[in-house]
Amino acid sequence: MTELTSTERARRRQILTAIGIAAGIFGVASVGVLLSGGDEPAQPTKTDLRTRSYIAPGEQVAPADAWRGVSDSRLANLEGKLSALETEQRDAKRKLDPSGIAPPPTQRLTESDLDERLRAYERSVANQYPPGRPSDPVIALPQAPAEAQGTRQAATPIGTTQPTAPAAPAPVRTSIMTVRLRAAETPAPTAGVGISPATRSNSTPQSPERTTATYLPAGMFGQASLLSGLDAPTGGQAQSNPHPVLLRLNDLAVLPNRYRHNWTYCHLLGAGYGDLSSERAYIRTETLSCVGADGRVLDVPVKGFIVGEDGKAGMRGRLVSKQGQVLGNALLAGVVGGIGTGLERSASVQSVSPLGSTSSVKPGQALQAGIGTGVGRSLDRLADYYITLAEKMFPVIEIDADRVVDVILSEGVYADVQPDH
Repeated sequence: MTELTSTERARRRQILTAIGIAAGIFGVASVGVLLSGGDEPAQPTKTDLRTRSYIAPGEQVAPADAWRGVSDSRLANLEGKLSALETEQRDAKRKLDPSGIAPPPTQRLTESDLDERLRAYERSVANQYPPGRPSDPVIALPQAPAEAQGTRQAATPIGTTQPTAPAAPAPVRTSIMTVRLRAAETPAPTAGVGISPATRSNSTPQSPERTTATYLPAGMFGQASLLSGLDAPTGGQAQSNPHPVLLRLNDLAVLPNRYRHNWTYCHLLGAGYGDLSSERAYIRTETLSCVGADGRVLDVPVKGFIVGEDGKAGMRGRLVSKQGQVLGNALLAGVVGGIGTGLERSASVQSVSPLGSTSSVKPGQALQAGIGTGVGRSLDRLADYYITLAEKMFPVIEIDADRVVDVILSEGVYADVQPDH
């Protein structure tokens, strides 16, 4: 019972201590709230607020200074215009009187004087350039109304004086002269006189008549022999840059409806490229050339294609690729280069430290390390060279010469020369 009583006392003492601490904290907090909440901060009134304006560095120009600058520029512009007007007035005075002195008002030209001078000028021009035939009557323009002949005075600002300007001369009456031009008559061509070159050039050219002797229609075909062989490329820019080939026509050409055309022994230029998937060389025709019995030469572009012995477009050939040998050399160079790299690493020691890894040569194996380094690096570069060379090489399709093929035209062409045999 004594032990239980001591335990209870200790527990009660702890509870009382905790209650006292909590009460002390609560009391301190209450006092702090009362002290801090007693005086509220004074709200600033509108009278205490003051507005201050700050001018940016680029806006440090007062409105009065800005207005003064604009006014100065306008005044300078007006002074320039005034000086220009004064210069024009002086020039006008010099034109009226070469001496530079304006004539008095009594001596100024009137409208009747100007009309008299104008009539005298017209008479002098008529005497100098007499017309070939009577001209049409000249219709004079109506005179301007009286109120339009007066001078207009510009509005003058108040407080300024306007310089006296000389009176503007009376308006000059103008007239309209009608001139008729006759087209040159072209004489009709007489019998036995040919048409002039100019008339011939202006006339519309007529297309020649299409006959079996002068025109090769589309779909026409004939046999030909290859006079030159062809190594048709299969990659890169082969189709846009084909290789040339020469053919000779061996027999009469076959036209539609069982007609024949004689183009035997004419030459035909073509251009061909290879196709890797079908292993065929495709040749298209470009130029047909013949020499006639009278010595005339025919050289015209033609569009067509070549058909092989198997009746298909193109010619079957041998696919030849030299990339295998180059790739083998690259493989051999890479293997030997790897051996050299292995010799280099076997003669060196690699140590790792907090500052990084370092490689050092073993004592007495410097020669082995040097040989391995040189062989490895040089053969690696050689292997890269062979790989680059292999990328630039493409297979070709070999076509032998003296093979017999068929030529088919895909578009018609004029050929008015009969070959000479």
